[in-house]
Amino acid sequence: MLVENTIITQIICIIATVTTAISLLPQLLKIYRSRSAKDISHLSMFYMAICSLSWILYGLIIDDFIVWSPNVICLLSCVGIIYGKIRLG
Repeated sequence: MLVENTIITQIICIIATVTTAISLLPQLLKIYRSRSAKDISHLSMFYMAICSLSWILYGLIIDDFIVWSPNVICLLSCVGIIYGKIRLG
């Protein structure tokens, strides 16, 4: 039973890691393809960036690569979206 729980936990962790890492990439690509970011909320991206930064710091404190690594990609995506919003409007 312990092995099954460990495998299930690892699978859930992998799914969470991958989906967190790629969650904002479609929006980022849409902004740069359409050259428009008018429908993007500055505030929501700011909150998402703070959330990602917090998870990165927490992951570094507890020395857990799986916690901090996807959030680096997410934070970079947030920064790209915020930049696109500022630059493209």
